[in-house]
Amino acid sequence: MLEEGVWLILWGFFKKVVVADNVAPLADLVYGGATYSAPTVVLGTLAFALQIYCDFSGYSDIARGTARVLGFDIMWNFDLPYAATSVRDFWRRWHISLSTWLRDYLYIPLGGNRLGPARAYTNLLVTMLLGGLWHGAAWNFVFWGLWHGAGLAAQRAWTGKRSAPAAHSKLRRAAGWIVTLLFVLYGWLLFRARSLDKIGDMTRALANFTSPPWTQSFFLNLVVFAAPLVLMEAWQVRSGNRLVALSLPGWARAALQGALLTAVVLFWENKGATFIYFNF
Repeated sequence: MLEEGVWLILWGFFKKVVVADNVAPLADLVYGGATYSAPTVVLGTLAFALQIYCDFSGYSDIARGTARVLGFDIMWNFDLPYAATSVRDFWRRWHISLSTWLRDYLYIPLGGNRLGPARAYTNLLVTMLLGGLWHGAAWNFVFWGLWHGAGLAAQRAWTGKRSAPAAHSKLRRAAGWIVTLLFVLYGWLLFRARSLDKIGDMTRALANFTSPPWTQSFFLNLVVFAAPLVLMEAWQVRSGNRLVALSLPGWARAALQGALLTAVVLFWENKGATFIYFNF
């Protein structure tokens, strides 16, 4: 229990201080600009996807780790969401406390799927719309909520037409993961853009493949800070264990935790970088 808590605290601080706080300026550079192209929009959105995930899941890991050190067991709030293979799967993994609340206190009381397909689709749209508005009274949050509501409704309609579940081959799962990731990333564009004009400009820019000179250094920075997270989460997905790092030999665990602590200390700067979800 103590070792699990220490690991979660260190991993949470690493995600927040080393990853989220260092990719945030990259996202701000793109979303704060006035001109866009497909490479800049894609890189900026990837940076924001990393920022919001590492910031909020890092905060959640720190909270859970602290609770474990004190002898308490609180729920996991994230379960490797970017490994999801469908929109429904994403919401089973992302911000689990909120998605569970939306299901139990909005979707089910509205009637859930008990009143026929049309009503179920409407309930999904209404639930996710309200989930978007929970983040703030702004059009970008409205569109983000409706985007995910439409995705959930489309998935329900698609799976409802299939008489029997198909075998989940590796190719099918890979295709589902790619489609889901692209869907979620465009949703983050809607979430991060602050105006209808910016959403329109950035969406139209996806057809413009010109690449400014600074995109190479941008991409390199993104890869450097994302690589440790990607490698760790790929290991967790492959093993099916979010605490797989604790299965290492003692010396390897100590070395890994020492490396995380060193990275956190090196990148810790008192710049007032608050947790992103404190804004909601």
